[in-house]
Order: sequence, then structure tokens, then C-alpha cells
Amino acid sequence: LDQWRDLADGNERLALGTSLSNIGGNAYNRRATLFPAVNGDGLTNSDTTMLAAWKGMGLSWIILEDPEKWVAEGAVALDKTDLLDEIRSLGFTVQMPLRDVVRCRDMIETLGSNALLVGTWEEFVQTSDEMLTVVDDAGAHMVVSAPEKGALLTDEQERIAAHKVHLQPMTERYDAILRWVASLQDAGIEDDRILEWIGGHQGRW
Repeated sequence: LDQWRDLADGNERLALGTSLSNIGGNAYNRRATLFPAVNGDGLTNSDTTMLAAWKGMGLSWIILEDPEKWVAEGAVALDKTDLLDEIRSLGFTVQMPLRDVVRCRDMIETLGSNALLVGTWEEFVQTSDEMLTVVDDAGAHMVVSAPEKGALLTDEQERIAAHKVHLQPMTERYDAILRWVASLQDAGIEDDRILEWIGGHQGRW
């Protein structure tokens, strides 16, 4: 964490983030937000004290690669309940796979705006309106990798807008992102809507 902090302090284009709300302001000032993260699959209720220490050191992001370890019979596992309450209380962001949204429903509703679901375009398309509404009602957030061909988004654009999904082009090349935006325009998607998808929704987090 000290190394990440030193890296950010020495670069005017980087900032160490503590919550999702930092992203919008940093992006406005052309700064990338770094979020050091820890894998949380193996955490249990006995780790609540360690969470407070991590938070004090600037760590605020937990990644669940296998949420199955956190749920039992459709609810939060007993050895995770106190831990989850502490995570929410301390303001950690918990990233989990969108493909597990049904299994993680109880956890998403408990975490609320501290939950972040990340998935592929195919996973988003396969997610029911009911579960997308569950995510909305909880105040949780979604990041979905965008397909290269803008025409593929046409049939789903109302769902993207309704559920405030942040679309992430799967490239770091500026020219490739411009081509992706052009493909959306060619597909008949309005500029204001494109801006909402790639920045507006995220800016309201």
C-alpha cells in the first residue's frame, strides 16, 4: 500500500481511491483512480479487526472471485454475517461477478451501494430484468465490458439506460475507443446516451 501511495503521490495523473465516488472528480481532472484490492474469498467473521486496520492503511476494495464461499442456501453464510456488516460499515467496495448475481442476491441487498458487479456483455444480456431491478433497488453498481460492434448494443440500449450500467470498452488504446464510439453512432445510438454509458452513470456513483 505504501508503494501504491508513493506512486500516486509522485504522479499528477494518478490518485489513490478510497471509494467509487472518487472516480468522477478524478476523471474530470484527468487523473486515473487506483484502487488497491485484496481477495476476500477466504475472509471470515474473525477477520473484522483486520478490516479496520486495512481501511486505516488506505485499502478499500475487496474482490470476490468465488462468492459461493459467502452464501449458503441463498443467504449470507453464518461465518460471514458479522464480516459483511463490518465491510458495509467501513465503506469497503465489494466487487463480485455479475454471473453470480442470483446467488449473491442477499449479499447485494445487504451491501447496497458498496456492491459492484462486473461482467461481460454476454452475462449482462443473460441477466433477467428481475435481477437487474434487484441490483438497482439495492443501490449497487454494474460495470459491463462492451462488445466491439456497436450494433450489438442497439437491442439492449433501453436496459442499459434503465439500470444505469457503466460500459467499459475492452481496450486501452484511445484510437480504438474512438472507433468504438463511432460504431455506436453508426448504429443510430444518440451521443447523449453514449456519454451516459461511458461516463455519466459512473459519475453519479
